[in-house]
Amino acid sequence: MIDTPNEFKKNDVIVRFGIINKITKLEKIEDSTGKKDKLIHFEPVYKTRSNETLKLSIPLGNLNKTTIRLPASKAVLNDELKYLRQGEYEKIQFNQLKVKRIISTNELHDIAQVLKTLWEEKRDEDKNFTISKRNTFGMVMMRFQQEVAYVLKIELEDAEKKVVSALDTGWNRQLKLRASEKPASED
Repeated sequence: MIDTPNEFKKNDVIVRFGIINKITKLEKIEDSTGKKDKLIHFEPVYKTRSNETLKLSIPLGNLNKTTIRLPASKAVLNDELKYLRQGEYEKIQFNQLKVKRIISTNELHDIAQVLKTLWEEKRDEDKNFTISKRNTFGMVMMRFQQEVAYVLKIELEDAEKKVVSALDTGWNRQLKLRASEKPASED
């Protein structure tokens, strides 16, 4: 997913499975066939209890075989926030396996679609928001929130407020659309 991976340097940022990671070291290596390569070492930017000691690495030559990407631009991120504020959108039928496959693409729009669909289910009192859906929602929200925080250079809490505000706007627009589509009742 990255076009020119040879230009990486220490402190550059990449996105792996929706998690923002900082490159901590570039190391020259030689594989078993004698071919020279670079090993990229990276770790999560936003530490949690579950990832605070996580350190990852990947040979530069294998980077194009992954879904690792650069963070979204401000323009792309603003388009995704605008998408979250829309009333109409294409809903994703919730299927745990399908959602995990969608999330693993590491595409920001795919993550936004899942987030919006799950937000609607969470807010809709008529729908069953299961523990599985709640856990998936938390994971997707955290990933989207991290990208918003990093790209807009704001704190995670502020990013969460921004995302929730966009989702609420979309939800309220959805309710207005539903209300306008219902036939007027006769008195």
